[in-house]
Amino acid sequence: MKVSLFNRKLLKLYGATVGILSSIASLVQIFYDLPDNCKVRIWGFIVFILLLIIVYLSMWVMANRCKSATLKINNTRINIIEGDIFKQPDLKVIPFNEYFDTVVDDVVISSNTLHGQYILNYIDDVNELNRKISNDKRLRKLHTIVDNKREYGKKVKYPLGTIYKNGEYLLLAFSMFDEENRAYLNKRDIIKCLLNMWNEIDILYSGYSINLPLLGTGITRFHGLNLSEQELLEILIISFKLSGLTLKKGTNINIVIYGDSVNKINFFNLA
Repeated sequence: MKVSLFNRKLLKLYGATVGILSSIASLVQIFYDLPDNCKVRIWGFIVFILLLIIVYLSMWVMANRCKSATLKINNTRINIIEGDIFKQPDLKVIPFNEYFDTVVDDVVISSNTLHGQYILNYIDDVNELNRKISNDKRLRKLHTIVDNKREYGKKVKYPLGTIYKNGEYLLLAFSMFDEENRAYLNKRDIIKCLLNMWNEIDILYSGYSINLPLLGTGITRFHGLNLSEQELLEILIISFKLSGLTLKKGTNINIVIYGDSVNKINFFNLA
């Protein structure tokens, strides 16, 4: 179970519920006289205790079945929901690598990642996408590095957190690549990358709601860290708080959890 039986937040919520039930029981006792019978009072007490136990167990089960949460940070509503990032309305963040590679060959890009699925299923002309990224005026102003030693994929390396907007998709330079084309992030780069991402979103979102996947749950390796899905989600939320970004009223941020990750997230503790 994701939520323990004696979860502190659950106990606090239960305490408030018991207070309400006790108040109702007291009102009933005021308006309806109970028989002055010892057995009746004992059985009434037992039923009330059983009711409290059933209520607590029901709350515990519901807490474990919870698959959504809503937070308000920097005056912005953040929804953590279960779903498919590609089926969400408005803008969708898709994590790419720092080169914005587009070759899905299960060497440079895995077809199982969001990066690979986006190229395979949502891009009709890969060459056109490459041309638009290379010629984008905003991206060309950034401090880029040309890696001529790289044997496969593109040569131009963009700063982590950089976003290229392609229609309703925000392509994010999220991970670095080593010499074996393995995606990774150093622990010192995670927050830096996310803070830059929020700054880019602030520039590009144009009043539309933002949908993000749970970044880092694919094949990205975190050097020096062993992060769970819960920790990755909490880091993403903390980075937004640190960014100080406030979106326009009515604009939401949706963190979309998909697949097995849903069962690894404690939604109850987030709200």
